[in-house]
Amino acid sequence: MASYTFGHAIDDSTGGNVSQDARNLRADRGNSDFDARHRLALNFVYELPFGRGHVLGRDWGSTLNAVLGGWEVSSIGTFQSGQPIFVQLSPSNQNSNTGSTRDRPDIAHVLDGNLIITTEKPVIENRTDKAVYLNAAAFATPVRGTFGNAPRNYFNGLGAKNWDLMLGKNFRREGLNAQFRAEFYNVFNHPSLNQPNRYLDAPSFGTITSTLLQNRQIQFGLKLTH
Repeated sequence: MASYTFGHAIDDSTGGNVSQDARNLRADRGNSDFDARHRLALNFVYELPFGRGHVLGRDWGSTLNAVLGGWEVSSIGTFQSGQPIFVQLSPSNQNSNTGSTRDRPDIAHVLDGNLIITTEKPVIENRTDKAVYLNAAAFATPVRGTFGNAPRNYFNGLGAKNWDLMLGKNFRREGLNAQFRAEFYNVFNHPSLNQPNRYLDAPSFGTITSTLLQNRQIQFGLKLTH
């Protein structure tokens, strides 16, 4: 089975977030915190064609069939584009002097040594080797008592990729079915990275320090059915 979803969620507040300017909610209109534009999910279950009753090994003896017959494999794969990053100043900063805890910075760039305020989307560094995803030089703290022009949830983080795999051995005898399972979560141990630090006035702004998904985990189980 395969399933692909293209979606776009827009709002002016997610999860009770406070607006930057209570008198201008339109300025907070943007991508929802949970917006994920693309998502692909794949899954399959396959019984290997070995052993009694199958194309290969239908005449196997009981010992050989017990070792090589009755195997199956299944897997689930998910691939998702990155979710929005809400670049802002620390809640304790309150640079606008309005009591807001959601003050946003200005989008800026440096030209000939001068800081130029702009509304153009700045370049994201995306240097995952150094875990730096957002360039602090692309933003500036607004003049005290003013609101920043950076739109809410304007940038997207890295996406996520994950494959889970199950290898099972089925035993059937006298009405009792048993399955030994080896389950691998994130079987390829792919490091899907978490969101970067989003507070411009924090020393670690723009850096990624954790992963979104767990590292590879393996567990074994036994399932009995009558």
